[in-house]
Amino acid sequence: MEKYPIPPLWGEDIPYSQAYITKEIRILEYEVTRTFYFVHADINPATYETLKANKHKIKNKEILTCLSEAEPSESGQGYTWHVIGTELITYKEAEKIADDVTQTIIEMHKLVMKFL
Repeated sequence: MEKYPIPPLWGEDIPYSQAYITKEIRILEYEVTRTFYFVHADINPATYETLKANKHKIKNKEILTCLSEAEPSESGQGYTWHVIGTELITYKEAEKIADDVTQTIIEMHKLVMKFL
């Protein structure tokens, strides 16, 4: 059986991904009108593509959500999962969501290492 090249893991031989919280402050004239919090993650190509190819073996709902919602990143190097972007949450709530996303990514990395 021929081996095909594995897409980049970004961490040499181990998966590396990133999660972010971004705060956007909208200012109209002389005052802040709205504040938004965004949570997103960058998933390395090998993790995303390996899990996508094996999604029939995955039971974790958060991982399946990531696989269905993530899109190729603007840089073309990996996948971006836009988890939330709204003005209806506080920073503390955004932190909780980012912590949950971080745990999901850790589970994704564990799975991908089993599949590889």
